[in-house]
Amino acid sequence: MFNDVGTRMQYLEGEIALEMMKWAVEEGVPLIPVHDSFAVRYYDEDKTFNRMLEVWRTVMAAAKKNKYLQKTQYTVNVVKARKVQKKAIKG
Repeated sequence: MFNDVGTRMQYLEGEIALEMMKWAVEEGVPLIPVHDSFAVRYYDEDKTFNRMLEVWRTVMAAAKKNKYLQKTQYTVNVVKARKVQKKAIKG
């Protein structure tokens, strides 16, 4: 049941956010990341939304091409081992 996909997808979410922040600085668009969204001035909404879709497509296409989820599958056993160690420490 546990496969660590959510944690690994959060990494991709972070990649999207970093690219969006870089874009915002370059474009002079005040932008505040809020989880998986971005707060901007109302008149920057459309271009920010369109850029977010472009960045999402680019990041996800690269992840798929590079087999990101398959290559990071090893983290499942790492996380499971950490949980066992924590239980052992707690007694």
